[in-house]
Amino acid sequence: MYLFNQSRQKPEKIKKWLLGMAQRALGPGYDMAKHFTPHYNLGTSGCALCRTPICFLAIKSGKASVVTDEIESFTENGLRLRSGEELEADIIVTATGLKVQLMGGMEVCVDGAPVTLSRAMSYKGMMYSDVPNLASSFGYTNASWTLKYPI
Repeated sequence: MYLFNQSRQKPEKIKKWLLGMAQRALGPGYDMAKHFTPHYNLGTSGCALCRTPICFLAIKSGKASVVTDEIESFTENGLRLRSGEELEADIIVTATGLKVQLMGGMEVCVDGAPVTLSRAMSYKGMMYSDVPNLASSFGYTNASWTLKYPI
């Protein structure tokens, strides 16, 4: 909670601190601006921290690499990037940013009148007041959206 609150109150300070730790783990010559400097405040998105920076150690040793670009298309052996570079890949994990839109942006009407779901009361995160026979589910299939950890 402390880190979350600080990232909201002092986003530039926390960003500088986190990027400094990453730079130390990767070495002074690593291009942080290209691969690890987001265009958004870290306090507005999820941020994963770990005690042992395994991925940074793998990058520093050359066993792993980071490529920051846009995907133009999938190829038989991997990806073609907007820069023209082709990457061979067995597994592709995209990180395009998650933009959630309630009910997929569907327009809800009751008896022909549009309903503004943001003004409706949500019951157990599934059903909406004054909207009969409508329920929606949001989150993981096997756990709640905001995973809770035991203290």
